[in-house]
Amino acid sequence: MSRTTEISGMKRPVCASCFEYPENCIGCEWHNCAICGEELSDSEAYEYRGAIACEKHHEEMITKRDEQRQRVMEVTGASVRSQADGEWANGGYKTMKTDAGGRPITKVKEPLALKEYEEGKL
Repeated sequence: MSRTTEISGMKRPVCASCFEYPENCIGCEWHNCAICGEELSDSEAYEYRGAIACEKHHEEMITKRDEQRQRVMEVTGASVRSQADGEWANGGYKTMKTDAGGRPITKVKEPLALKEYEEGKL
């Protein structure tokens, strides 16, 4: 619980999400809108593919998240191909394990676009 509110008739502040006293709070989580930064309770937040937005920015967030996802797929695909081809061209294949097609199995470096996507940043 991070936010409390005063309610008339209640002896002390209560959780702004579940309206319980702090010791009885069910562990409410608070999120920030990825676009405007507004603080949202679980019941107010809209989630789409790991990104959180308020009701006002939900449609905009969906559009941005889909564009970001497409960009991540393009960047990651190109990264995997270029790294595998680079290992192959530089002679690293001699000591590497290969797949059924004879191409080297490489550990791919994580692109920044993928990292930001997985963290829910727009």
